[in-house]
Amino acid sequence: MTGRLHRYRPVLIPAIALAVLLFLSFSASLLAPYDPTAMDIVGRLKPPSAAHWLGQDEFGRDILSRMLHGGRVSLTVAILSSLIAMAIGVTLGLIGGYFRGLSEILTLRMMDIILSFPPILLALLVVTLFGPGIVTLTACLSILFAPGFARVTYGEALAVRQLDYVESARALGAKSGRIVLGTVLPNITGPIIVQFSLTVASAILIESGLSFLGLGVVPPEASWGLMIRSARGYMSYSAMGLVWPCLALIVTVLIFNALCDGLRDIFDPKTRPSRVPPVPVKTAPAEPDPQALLTVNDLHTHIATERGTVRAVDGVSFALRPGETLAVVGESGSGKSMTGLSLMGLAPEPAGRIVGGDVWLRTRSGKVVDLAKADDQTLERIRGDEIAMIFQEPMTALNPVYRIGDQIVEAILRHRNLDRKAAWAKAVEVLDHVGVPEPALRARAYPHELSGGLRQRAMIAMA
Repeated sequence: MTGRLHRYRPVLIPAIALAVLLFLSFSASLLAPYDPTAMDIVGRLKPPSAAHWLGQDEFGRDILSRMLHGGRVSLTVAILSSLIAMAIGVTLGLIGGYFRGLSEILTLRMMDIILSFPPILLALLVVTLFGPGIVTLTACLSILFAPGFARVTYGEALAVRQLDYVESARALGAKSGRIVLGTVLPNITGPIIVQFSLTVASAILIESGLSFLGLGVVPPEASWGLMIRSARGYMSYSAMGLVWPCLALIVTVLIFNALCDGLRDIFDPKTRPSRVPPVPVKTAPAEPDPQALLTVNDLHTHIATERGTVRAVDGVSFALRPGETLAVVGESGSGKSMTGLSLMGLAPEPAGRIVGGDVWLRTRSGKVVDLAKADDQTLERIRGDEIAMIFQEPMTALNPVYRIGDQIVEAILRHRNLDRKAAWAKAVEVLDHVGVPEPALRARAYPHELSGGLRQRAMIAMA
């Protein structure tokens, strides 16, 4: 039970806040102390008091009552339009992503046409043509946000349809509809839910913007955007009348954004904690080899997953002396890369953890540092200076928007007290040292302009 609560902790506070917000908004008829449309001309623009906690507006209406009823209208429009947009977008995305062909072309082109218009501009056009009102606003926002769901669903469905279990279902003779609804859709619900929470926040802002412009909710119906529009003309007399609906909008959007971030963390397998956290492994005490630059003693790295703990590195030991080259040989998935990442203190967080063993590194000064127990500050100082890792895919390791020389200069400036001009000269020098032809010219090239071999040499130069 504790592990399950720990997994859902990122959304716990936003979910509670959202539940409170929904309760206050949709129970407005019971909670509101006054009729939101009842006017009291004598009490125009009065400040907060015991009778009216948030004050009264330009018509003497109770602001708290209008805030509660306005929240119900804003949230109803946002949630309903997001649900309709999700239904339309997910359907089109599944059809285009799974069946491909003509349906894919039609889906993408139709979505591209809608996405080519700025959202608020398209909403203004539709509402102007068909008139303001809750129904028009909901329909407009539904059309506006459907392409976002279609794009997300299309991309996820395209990736899932090529996986083995989908191919197996197809080979067993399952009908396409059953595969799409029973196999593909359940495996892409995570990104769709995240997109939904993000869409609701955007819909609230657009609804408020249109109501502020007089093209959304029609008076005397309460809406946060309409309240901002009304209070703007009297802000010099009663500034709080403008503050309350603005504050409600800010808090609501922050709640949905926090919920979106939490859902993303939950559905991302890299951040899912294990139900049973890794326990430390007892290793036999040892001392570093006095002649070795690097001594690894009984190294254990575990990765926490929902199904339990995976022993990615299990009892690795070796010593590397000056002038020696050590080859680590093994099949795919045997832990070669994870061993290197563990030595560098780069085990995937938060799931990966060194649970036992020692990694002693003898620095240039002769000091021995245990990298397995070093803090982040020590590791940042040592990485790239005393020890480095060259990844096997340089194209993904190099930043595609920066020149090769700039990336090497960044590494040099991190560990050397040089100005940028001297660091650039040093970068050209190390490129020449690793055998890159015309190093001054190559230093000004982007990663995609170099061959795979030259990119690999650039990575070596950076190390």
